[in-house]
Amino acid sequence: MANEKEKEVKKTKRSLLKRKKVKEEVKKEEQAIEPKKKRKKTYSNKETIIVMILSIIIGALFGSAITRFICDKRHPEGLNEFDRIYNEIDNNKYSNTSRSEMLNSSINGLLSSLNDRYAYIDDSKNAMLLHEQETKGEFIGLGINVFIDDNGKINVQGVYEGSPASKVGLEAGDIIVKLDGNYYDTNNYEAFSYNILSAEKGDKVKLEVLRDNERFVKEIKLDTVVIDSVSYQLIEKDNMKVGLFKINNFADNTYDQFQKAYKEATKDGIEAIILDLRSNSEGLMKNAEKIASLFLDKGDIIYQTYNNGEYKEVVNKENKEIKLPVAVIVNSNTIATGEMLASTLNENLNAAIIGTTTFGKGYLQKVLPLYDEYAVVFSVEEWVTSNKKKVEEVGIAPTIEAVQQEENVESDTALDQALENIKSMTNYD
Repeated sequence: MANEKEKEVKKTKRSLLKRKKVKEEVKKEEQAIEPKKKRKKTYSNKETIIVMILSIIIGALFGSAITRFICDKRHPEGLNEFDRIYNEIDNNKYSNTSRSEMLNSSINGLLSSLNDRYAYIDDSKNAMLLHEQETKGEFIGLGINVFIDDNGKINVQGVYEGSPASKVGLEAGDIIVKLDGNYYDTNNYEAFSYNILSAEKGDKVKLEVLRDNERFVKEIKLDTVVIDSVSYQLIEKDNMKVGLFKINNFADNTYDQFQKAYKEATKDGIEAIILDLRSNSEGLMKNAEKIASLFLDKGDIIYQTYNNGEYKEVVNKENKEIKLPVAVIVNSNTIATGEMLASTLNENLNAAIIGTTTFGKGYLQKVLPLYDEYAVVFSVEEWVTSNKKKVEEVGIAPTIEAVQQEENVESDTALDQALENIKSMTNYD
């Protein structure tokens, strides 16, 4: 029995020794292999720089190829030819024609090919600034209207109430002689206007002004000036209260101004509305749509656009807010947005249109900025009335014609006709 135990012990020892030997051999092999795994390739500074340069070059070439591919897809072959010819002429021309003159001529040629009577380059320095001003309905400035008199002097025609100019006492009839020490008149009026319009809120300017042969200097701090595009007047006639709303333009703030005026009118207890759109100086169609939505039922067609043989309806998405009888006054200077508002109220509500046939502008324009604050204007689509009646070069004919007699300056013929129409609609005696 003892012999067997001794044999078993010896066998176990031999097994353990064998295992230990195997482990030692494996460990030796791992130690021989491990340095090969951990060893990393190192580069010299020179090699590193070369790799970086090659990476940049390959990246640039790849990026250029992608950019060229995208540009070629968007840039028609004919324009590549134009670029080539333009550069050849610019580099080799004999004349002293400037690049801006060449560019203007090229764009004018492009616009003339559109057969679009509204397409042009507005090359006054204030083009984009004035466009933005008319669109927003406000601007940073003095708050004055000016005109050039027969002697070429800059005259103040009017001063906005509450404007920076009114706060320092500028008045209609004042003559502006200098701005910040520089003399201005008809020869450099554009520069005068640009210097004011391009200034920022809070900037200060010094005006030298001539009034009744006396000169004085006013320092004015420029501020925001809001253009009033809506005015309201209560007319009481024959026991009837009518709200007369004059809309001069459809700017971004016109809707809010109209709503404010209408709230005042409701407090006055008006029973009918007359919209005076005579000499309306356009604005944006979307702003005129907002005014129209106040009078129309939800789902009514405001107007339609026509492009590539297809009509697209512009539908009112708002609920009607104003349910009073309405009449509209127009003249030959009622243009586009005013024409749209008059036509949609007539075709949807049977509102009377009083006055003379409107201008007849049936296209919507896009304004693109050009260098030096210039602007490119061109038509993008035609619009027609809600009943698909053409407006371009036709205009909106009045349902009641009213021509102002020049000798009768004390009477407003169209307004008188509008009041008579409203009276008949409301059954007042």
